[in-house]
Amino acid sequence: MKELQLLYVHGGAIGYGRYGTELAKYLTRAKVDVYDRIQEEADAAVPAPRDSRYVLEEEGDRRYKRTNVACWVSTPGHARGWWDGQHVGISTMWESSKLPESFRESLHNFATVIVPSDQNVELFSRYHHNVRKVPLGIDTDVWRYRRRESPTTEFRFLIGGSGARKGTDLAVKAFRKVFPKGSWGEDDPEPVLILKSPKPEDFYGDRIRRVPGRISPEDEVSLYASAHCYLQPSRGEGFGLQPLQAIAQGCPTILTDAHGHADFAYLGYGLQTTMKPAAYFIYGDAGEWWEPSLDDLCDHMRYVYDNYDRATAFADEASGIAHRTWGWEHTARRFIDAFDGQLEFPYSGDGEWITPDSKLFKVRVTREWKADIAGKVYIFQPGVDYYEPADTKRIMYEADLLDPSCLDEVDTGLTEKQVATLGAWRAEHSFCPTCGQQLGSGVRRADLIFRELEEASTPMPRPRVTLCSMFRDAVPYLERYFEQVKALEEFMDVRLVLAEGDSTDHTYQALAKLDLELVKVDHGGDRYGSVDHPTRWQNIASVVRPLLEAVGDPGDAFIWVESDLVWEAGALAKLVLDLEEVPAVAPMLMANNHTRFYDVWGYRKDGKRFEAGAPYFPDMPATGLVPIDSCGSCFVLRPDVFKRAVAEWDGIWPFHTSDGLWLDTEAEVVHP
Repeated sequence: MKELQLLYVHGGAIGYGRYGTELAKYLTRAKVDVYDRIQEEADAAVPAPRDSRYVLEEEGDRRYKRTNVACWVSTPGHARGWWDGQHVGISTMWESSKLPESFRESLHNFATVIVPSDQNVELFSRYHHNVRKVPLGIDTDVWRYRRRESPTTEFRFLIGGSGARKGTDLAVKAFRKVFPKGSWGEDDPEPVLILKSPKPEDFYGDRIRRVPGRISPEDEVSLYASAHCYLQPSRGEGFGLQPLQAIAQGCPTILTDAHGHADFAYLGYGLQTTMKPAAYFIYGDAGEWWEPSLDDLCDHMRYVYDNYDRATAFADEASGIAHRTWGWEHTARRFIDAFDGQLEFPYSGDGEWITPDSKLFKVRVTREWKADIAGKVYIFQPGVDYYEPADTKRIMYEADLLDPSCLDEVDTGLTEKQVATLGAWRAEHSFCPTCGQQLGSGVRRADLIFRELEEASTPMPRPRVTLCSMFRDAVPYLERYFEQVKALEEFMDVRLVLAEGDSTDHTYQALAKLDLELVKVDHGGDRYGSVDHPTRWQNIASVVRPLLEAVGDPGDAFIWVESDLVWEAGALAKLVLDLEEVPAVAPMLMANNHTRFYDVWGYRKDGKRFEAGAPYFPDMPATGLVPIDSCGSCFVLRPDVFKRAVAEWDGIWPFHTSDGLWLDTEAEVVHP
């Protein structure tokens, strides 16, 4: 029997988390017993004190057993301890030509170092004698082949990731250079660039769209499937899963032929590189990275656009190779082999807990902070001194979490670039002990106290809104819904009035635990998927009526949004601001990752339906407010309009009002 303790971040929001989660799953399929806690009690996940309104489920159970092998899927500094006698491993990676000190200083603690690429093997072998290559993989069921249709109205280029390392700036520069406005034929598809980025990017413009925030795994797969060509001109990768996923789907892919991409770049269109100084990394000096050729990127984008049949034929062959050679099952097998049979031995140590001799730095936070670090959940409390590796402290500094008292040491643990900003940072966070003046500002502590008291006595008014949604079998997206609501509360005070009916899962039980107003309405009738079946709309109306009647006073605005929609808080906040000009307003309701208008049944203008493709309605302007007849899944009303609408509503869906209804063409929500 093979077994090990595998310590990793649980979840797919970051690369290490996705890698650890998939590796654990496929090791289990390979008949390896995987235990994801290193200590029986001390390492248990500690639930953070969060707003109970948004806690849908408690932390899941994690498995514990002392095994002969303990391996972390993380950066080296996150391995905080193990049992005497264990064979200790680390599966890690790096994205440039130089391994920073925060990585090097603790490598000697590990018996086996696992990295995913040849470049990483060469790099880590400078500092460790036993470095093994185990490439990452793809879930071939999730990233199955999807035949690409020839583009008609649009040709969509897609790039994933954010920041200079991922090459988003190069993709934008190449797109603007190759496809300036009007450079394609009248009968040719319009080139569009889609940026999938969880972080804000400074790239906007004509035919450049951004898919912001984090999306579900299902939405990610659909996003890739909607693309005609995937771009990843990365300057540095330890491996690079995203272009390999696109290749597996059968999408023509342009990627850097270097670093972690080198093993599979031949399955796409490789970009030549030159070495350039790497940009800022929180881990320290990173040496150089690989600058992709902009000319190569432009040439390949032009070729794929002009020769799409040839490009898809090549992509079809590449997909087959990816599925045969890059599945996670191959990763699991090579991972097992990397430990030379150590997984087959039982634990035989004396049970003493070993703490590694890595360098730690004093940390004190100004507010409570929860972090999942290599599978262990930590809660940092204000006023308590902690000692953490340099990379953790640097992340906390960037997040403005640190108390100035932990930055007084000669060796702060910060990077040189961060140290250079300490003077200004201290000025913003420190006060003179003699006069009470905020350093560098001319403002005394007393001035700030009086200002806070004054603001507290005359607070800026925040809109008070009521948000209504209906739920049925909604467990898969409940967490996303409440994350969106919480983001909206940054702009306004939100009262939730929700309805649930006819769920066959535990949607009602989950909602009933929360601090909100919940209306239970089961119509008990048949379910209909077709939007054209009248009984479906009668069933919806039977739920909507009691929900609207439960609202009473909606406050400053009433918001209706279907529970499964994906939206940014800023979009709904913009609709609320629109009420200064119009009595009722709806957003653009899109699908296919912002490429097609979704609700062509509910949205009407001048008695006609909207079209799925741009411009969606004849002569519709790209910006501004446009009068429409009706809408469906999302709208915002003034309080007086809401009250009249409830009184006048005839039970017919889609929604309409005697006060008139407008469409904000600059606000979008998405049907997943």
